[in-house]
Amino acid sequence: MNPLRHRRFLRAASAFAVATALVLGAAVPAHAETPNVVTTPGVSSTDQITVDAPLHRVFVLGDDAAHRGQRMLTIIDARTDTVIGAPISLPAADFIASDHQTHRVFITDSAAAKITVLDGRTGAVIGSSVKLSSRLASVAVDPFLGRVFVMDTEHNLFTLDESGIPIRRMLNIPGSGTTLAVDYWQGKVYVPNNLLGSGVTVVDGQESVVVGSIPVAKLTGQIAVDPFDHALAVSTQSSLVVVDTRTDAVRYTSDMPVSAGRPLGVDIISHTFFAKANDATVWAFYAGSAERMTADDVGSMASDYLLHKVYAAQWNRGSVAVLTEWKSTAP
Repeated sequence: MNPLRHRRFLRAASAFAVATALVLGAAVPAHAETPNVVTTPGVSSTDQITVDAPLHRVFVLGDDAAHRGQRMLTIIDARTDTVIGAPISLPAADFIASDHQTHRVFITDSAAAKITVLDGRTGAVIGSSVKLSSRLASVAVDPFLGRVFVMDTEHNLFTLDESGIPIRRMLNIPGSGTTLAVDYWQGKVYVPNNLLGSGVTVVDGQESVVVGSIPVAKLTGQIAVDPFDHALAVSTQSSLVVVDTRTDAVRYTSDMPVSAGRPLGVDIISHTFFAKANDATVWAFYAGSAERMTADDVGSMASDYLLHKVYAAQWNRGSVAVLTEWKSTAP
């Protein structure tokens, strides 16, 4: 067997076994209550967030309250919802992603035109990429392939290894947006694209080549993937479209008040997508149904799927909202 495929098979089998065990005590959305809030000291506004669920660590980017234009990284223990240590100064940090296998955290730095790599267990900087682009945007990780994917604002997709070394030539995707999502079970990278209509571009994560597109009837915004349910969620101006990533065909559309560009989150164990609507409410989408959760003004969302918590950045506030709106179906 090809070593890369063997590595991917072993990782996938391990992840699937863990997920299957957890599903026995799965959870479904319950009626919403006022979310808990974790204060982020020294930060005036939070906007980007990622979670390493096996490590139960929440990584939050926000604006430095004491130094205008500077950025800070706050680390939260998801088990206790308390801040771990002092915030870390990362002056030009923009977007963030994490690998739940290696516990590495990847942060785009547009000022330096590179990716900074942190050890999620200690918060220490352990590496950085070569210069990529001065207009870096979103970052996502395939933990099975051990690859990091980065978009910039000029429609380019960069493919790196987890040390920050480019391993494929830059891929230009005309008309693409600046966000992306990875289905590491299928080895695919999804990028919103509104050129000549509306849709999502599909990229082979191993070869870094475009392999297809998914037409969506309305202007596409943010996207999120649930790899264990083989589902891609796409926000549009007035609905949430869910696509089957095995076939890249639309599975269902929920006509809810979700406007394009609004943040999305996902719990890959309960198979629930979370979307911010245009009236600042958050909706939970589960098996084709939708439920209104909260009326808080949240931003970027990420989930500790082992604890069934959604963490949401809060623009213009030095805090993070914690949405724990589940009830257990376990006996």
